[in-house]
Amino acid sequence: MKASTVKPQSKSEKTRLRILDGAARTFRDKGYGATRLTDIASAAHIQAGSLYYHFDSKEQMLDEVLARGHGRVFDGVRGRIKELGGRASYRERLRAAIRVHLETNLEHDDYAAANLRLHNQIPPSIRRRHIGKHRAYAAYWQELLEDAQAAGEIGAGVDVSLARLNLFGMMNWAMEWYRPGRLPVGELAENMCRTFFDGIGQDKFSGGLAPSAQDPADMDEIMTRLGRGDVRACARLISRIERGEDLTPLLQALYHKNNHASCIGVTGPPGAGKSSLISRLVGIWRGRGLSVAILAVDPSSPITGGALLGDRLRMGEHGVDEGVFIRSMAARGELGGLAKAAGDALTVLQAMDWDMILIETVGVGQNETRIMDHASISILLQTPMGGDEVQAGKAGVTEIADLIVVNKSDHPDADQTVRQLKDMISLGQSLNPERRWQPPVIKTNALKGEGAGELADQIERFFDHLAAHPEEHLERQRLQARRQAGFILHELLERRLVAPAAEIDRLTRGEGDPYELAWEIYGKG
Repeated sequence: MKASTVKPQSKSEKTRLRILDGAARTFRDKGYGATRLTDIASAAHIQAGSLYYHFDSKEQMLDEVLARGHGRVFDGVRGRIKELGGRASYRERLRAAIRVHLETNLEHDDYAAANLRLHNQIPPSIRRRHIGKHRAYAAYWQELLEDAQAAGEIGAGVDVSLARLNLFGMMNWAMEWYRPGRLPVGELAENMCRTFFDGIGQDKFSGGLAPSAQDPADMDEIMTRLGRGDVRACARLISRIERGEDLTPLLQALYHKNNHASCIGVTGPPGAGKSSLISRLVGIWRGRGLSVAILAVDPSSPITGGALLGDRLRMGEHGVDEGVFIRSMAARGELGGLAKAAGDALTVLQAMDWDMILIETVGVGQNETRIMDHASISILLQTPMGGDEVQAGKAGVTEIADLIVVNKSDHPDADQTVRQLKDMISLGQSLNPERRWQPPVIKTNALKGEGAGELADQIERFFDHLAAHPEEHLERQRLQARRQAGFILHELLERRLVAPAAEIDRLTRGEGDPYELAWEIYGKG
């Protein structure tokens, strides 16, 4: 087998890169307005007229410099956090992120430094093209800080958004005064980290402790904040749910505050385009004046059970919209990708004033039927790339779908997939003629936005169907209540099973049996 080779750059490609390198250095040193094409040509060691063989304008060079610079900073910070692993404290993660941000901007990368310096100088047309990347980077830091606060490493009363702006100001202002040799970047990063944490850390009154879920006054305060739509209070509460804190009295109170928002579950195999399609739906609903909360249940980290950031980043265009809340959670190995914690998080969201709530699940197979435990409507995404038989041939998933979407509709096998799905639905309907709702099959192309409007209309049509058939709606609610109670009972039994270590040890010695132990634990209730 021949080793793969990288195609060498042509002379034109090398010259183009040399021009970009020169432009990045010049923009970094002079800013945008003061930079002339002759300055860039001089930095690239070519004639000024030769620039036009490779770029149409100074603006085009600026556009590429910004794109490269932002990507290098963001990739560097994410990569370093990933290297640390899930056992690192948030102080360690933030120290590493601060160091990478400073090193990239101050020492290693002209593109990144130019990106930072030019942020408030660039023309509006170019700024609009790059604003999404800046917002995604800000959202990444925001989540780091929110998680640090939820873990008790930042004081509970601190406004994390303002803290992030202060931290960015501290880091980015270093561009104006830092000189190599004056202070090592690593020492500067440690200094900033110490200033940040020691300046806004726990105070002697609160000790950084989260409000109690048992104290009536604290419970009233949490519920008041949620009722006002305080998304920071919501995020902190969901973090506590993920950590497994016993919040039963608070969750009971929140359950009775249910605003009956439409709850929509979206599932399907990995790579089907769930997050991209959800992003399109959110755009449509926001255009109709509806607020939206999204619970994206991600694959769990094998070490910490933490959620990945993929879904949040793919929906990043909505991250700064006050009418949209996006939260990633870990599946934690639960069947169907939905943890019991997701049900508790849904209780929190339903106690707020969201018009639409979406649950996106990990799509791994038939066990996705458990999505019905939390959703009022289930949407199954499929791609036309499953070979001779459609992936949805697993009856457990197909039978619970209220709507079926074939995404990537421009694929040659899309129409065949739609026909196969419709045949399966017709067969199921003939075997269960009492069913009043027959799931429609919709073709979409999430990347292009095609079919998303029809899907939103079909979702509304389904809720109209439930309103017209209240007995069917009531039966669904009964089933959901039964299964949700089962989740809670299962967790209670799991806790009791963990406790009696002596009894478990008896089993390992061959004394007694698991049937007897199970009945003993059950009898303690």
